[in-house]
Amino acid sequence: MQVARFAVNQYRFPGVEVKGYKRRYYPYNSALTHVIGYVSKINDKDVDRLDKEGKLANYASTHDIGKLGIERYYEDVLHGQTGYEEVEVNNRGRVIRQLKEVPPQAGRDIYLTLDLKLQQYIETLLAGSRAAVVVTDPRTGAILALVSTPSYDPNLFVDGISSKDYSALLNDRTHRWSTEQRRGLSAGVDGQTVRRRLGAERRGDHPQHQPLRPRLVAVAWLRETLS
Repeated sequence: MQVARFAVNQYRFPGVEVKGYKRRYYPYNSALTHVIGYVSKINDKDVDRLDKEGKLANYASTHDIGKLGIERYYEDVLHGQTGYEEVEVNNRGRVIRQLKEVPPQAGRDIYLTLDLKLQQYIETLLAGSRAAVVVTDPRTGAILALVSTPSYDPNLFVDGISSKDYSALLNDRTHRWSTEQRRGLSAGVDGQTVRRRLGAERRGDHPQHQPLRPRLVAVAWLRETLS
C-alpha cells in the first residue's frame, strides 16, 4: 500500500525511486549448509572466471552467484538466461524501433532426495561434536541425509558477511578442523542397526514407499578429534 501511494506521488520527489530487490533466504539455517551451500555477491575472482567461460554477459542484471554446494555446482541450471533487447536510437537517445528481443529464461528447480526431518534429527544428535554422517537408501542409491558438524548459518554470507561475524567463526574452536582424525564406517544392513544408530522411524506408511521393514539404509559416519 505504501509503495502504491509513493508511486502515485513520485513526481513530488525528484531523484527518488523504488526498486525491487530479490534476496536468497535459507529457512533451515545451518541444517543444510554443507549440501545446499549459498549464494553471495559476485567478486573479482568470479568475474574473471565468468569472463573466461564466456558467461559474463549473462550476469549483467544480477549481483549474486552460487558459492558452495548445490548452489555452485548447479549454478547454470538455477541461474537461467538473462534476456536483452537491441534497439535503434536517434541522436537524442530516443528509441526509434526495436531490432531484436531475446526474452529471459527462468532457472529450473532442483529436487533433492534428502529427508529433511532425518537431516535435522541427525544434526541434533551431533550437536557440539565434529562429525559427519551420510545416510543412503541402498535400493535406489538416493542420499537421505548428509550432515557435517560443525556447520554455520549460510544467511550470514548472502549479503556479504560482516567482519565481526567472520571473526567469530574463525575464532570459534569448534570450527577449526584438525589433521588428526578418527574414522569409523558402519553399514546398517538391517533396520535394528539403523534404529540404534539414528533412531530412524518406519517408512512403511509413507505413500511413496512399500511397507518392507524399518528404514533400510547404509550409514557412514566420520568423527574428528579436536587438536
